[in-house]
Amino acid sequence: MDFFTKGEFELLNQYKGKTCDRTIPEFAEAYAILVGAYKKVEEWANLIKGSSFKDGVVKIWKKPTSQASKFDGYLWAKIYPTKTDFDDKWLAITVGLDDDFHYDIKIDTVGLKDDPVLRKGYEKYRGDFYNSDIVIRYRFDEIADWDELITKSNDVIGRLIELYPKVKALKIKRSEILSLSEIIKNETMYKEKTLNQILYGPPGTGKTYKTKELAVNIINPGFKIDNSLSLTEQRVKINQEYESLFQAGQIVFTTFHQSMSYEDFVEGIKPETNDGKISYDIIPGIFKELCEIADTKSNSNFDEVLINFKKDLGDKEKITVDTGSIIFDVFYTGGKTFKINPKESKNENPMYPASIQNLLKLYKNVPDEGMYNPSYVKGILNYLLKNYKLTPYEEVKGGIDKNYVLIIDEINRGNVSQIFGELITLLESDKRIGNKEEIRIKLPYSKTPFGVPKNLFIIGTMNTADRSVEALDTALRRRFSFIEMMPNPAVIGPSKVEDIDLIKVLETINNRIEVLIDRDHTIGHSYFMDINSLDDLVLVFKDKVIPLLQEYFYGDYGKIGLVLGEGFVDVETDKKTAFAKFTYPDSRDFNTVKYKLKEINKKNIEEAIHLLLNITNDSNKEK
Repeated sequence: MDFFTKGEFELLNQYKGKTCDRTIPEFAEAYAILVGAYKKVEEWANLIKGSSFKDGVVKIWKKPTSQASKFDGYLWAKIYPTKTDFDDKWLAITVGLDDDFHYDIKIDTVGLKDDPVLRKGYEKYRGDFYNSDIVIRYRFDEIADWDELITKSNDVIGRLIELYPKVKALKIKRSEILSLSEIIKNETMYKEKTLNQILYGPPGTGKTYKTKELAVNIINPGFKIDNSLSLTEQRVKINQEYESLFQAGQIVFTTFHQSMSYEDFVEGIKPETNDGKISYDIIPGIFKELCEIADTKSNSNFDEVLINFKKDLGDKEKITVDTGSIIFDVFYTGGKTFKINPKESKNENPMYPASIQNLLKLYKNVPDEGMYNPSYVKGILNYLLKNYKLTPYEEVKGGIDKNYVLIIDEINRGNVSQIFGELITLLESDKRIGNKEEIRIKLPYSKTPFGVPKNLFIIGTMNTADRSVEALDTALRRRFSFIEMMPNPAVIGPSKVEDIDLIKVLETINNRIEVLIDRDHTIGHSYFMDINSLDDLVLVFKDKVIPLLQEYFYGDYGKIGLVLGEGFVDVETDKKTAFAKFTYPDSRDFNTVKYKLKEINKKNIEEAIHLLLNITNDSNKEK
């Protein structure tokens, strides 16, 4: 059998997530080639089975598309080492081709969606997917032929077999497995030590709120919450602490979008209007600004002095600064610059900008090369040193011991490679300022050296239902730890409305979505939180669940009906459309079954939910 080709990996990468319409020649050809690649994966698995697991069982999907007819980004085969493992169906050794041009060999789980404790235990043992003892990956160009692939596979299998019983023991010793709350606590401790991480999962799984919780724990590890408080009360406490740290400038929150650029994130030349005149200055972006703040000695009183200076400018309208060589008035109306009005100027009543960020740079003894209006910035700095008791930076005792957090929501919606630019390299922990392999680069606009401090943490979120998830390139993936956040029906509260079991409703909907699309498009538990009445439940379905399903199924109301049932979707009476007199083959095909959404209200929501759960009204028992 021919060996795998680069073209097969390219097809996986190119078509992942696209709907496969085999009436289109392009898709039919890609499908046929990937079916051939799947046969090679099956051969690969059988060769391993033959040499290492003679009593084992090989299971394979064989189709390069999901049940929703979308191209997968992964061709896999599961090898159950023994028939007992096959009967148990929770753990196997998986081999496969990945859309990021890798061969994967790993100890993998099977069908643990209904066992969150065991799944958490496995994920804790596995750790970071890209840096795990039980996940071994080879780039496609590292392996030349079948002989090399099987040789390396058998070497890997030898290592995995030693670890396999330890992973399997997670289920055997269930009584010794950490409780879910303890696992989450330990997982949080792990995440706190991770400089770059991305929380990913379907919409409504609490990713954005989790970033707040992580940020609070990173900056203030001593922050404790009384476990006797309700979940709602705990969230209030965390939100209050988050807001306090946000106001103090230790947390910065931003959202990536298609218009986000390097100039917004790092630095760029931007226009400013002063008295009708346009000037251009190099303005630091969100990331650069936070890096410079984070790389400041923690015991400095710069922030406190700056706040007082701004307050006095607000009270007095202006402050006059005399440097001995120039005299100017300083104004502040908000934003990132002071306004300067020189006493002696050829221009009539000018207002020049003086960057607050440049003020911090000069305070930290950074050269003023390329700095806009440096004489005014120096004048303000000397004024603060003399009149506001600003401690000279070289006299500040202690080092940098405050942590800072940048939260990037929807990180995959921006062009990440373009936004981060050359800074991607600087994100690695060993490349941070103060570490052994510290790297500083010269920025393209300001021409100044720049590095990322080791006390700056980055937390991103990704919505897996968004097809732009694939936009994250491999270089960025290698520098982030990925933490999956899936729907957790167990946290829904209250869990019942009238006689409706909300946990069962969410589980039923998600089980059907997994069959029709995949687990990345399931519905998060947050949609069903804080439902206290039938009116609330009606609004959740009308405003959240149904619109989300319409987006998932591209308006295919028949599939929405398969998920929600005939209580939510009606089959329209077959009305033949009378076409104009014209000869057209297959015109009858246009008269197909039509579906429409039913109007849901307080009166019919209970019946609709019973139909969704396949419960009869008479016996209130499942069919």
